[in-house]
Amino acid sequence: NATANSKELAAEIAVCQAPKACNGDRLSKLNDALFKTERQFLSSGLPRRKWFKHVLQAPGFYLGYGADVFPGISGAIREGEWDLAQEQVANVVAKVQGATLNLMSWRDP
Repeated sequence: NATANSKELAAEIAVCQAPKACNGDRLSKLNDALFKTERQFLSSGLPRRKWFKHVLQAPGFYLGYGADVFPGISGAIREGEWDLAQEQVANVVAKVQGATLNLMSWRDP
């Protein structure tokens, strides 16, 4: 289950943060995975605003500079575009799964 895997992964990361808990090579792998995780949430662009690429947060379409969480999903729902909303949900799920796989990549095989 995804929640259990996330908790397990978070616990492993927390252990590695303790002084001298991880060797330099393993810590370097963790840092690299963390660095690359944020990039996993980038898309080719949000609907009607291709210049915004992040699927988890962006300025809201009607909010000026106010933040919108899951902007592709929330924008489609506000507009009543249910097919687009479902497409955006699938996109966010794929991005979260990609980010999870990326975070798991630092583990020793």
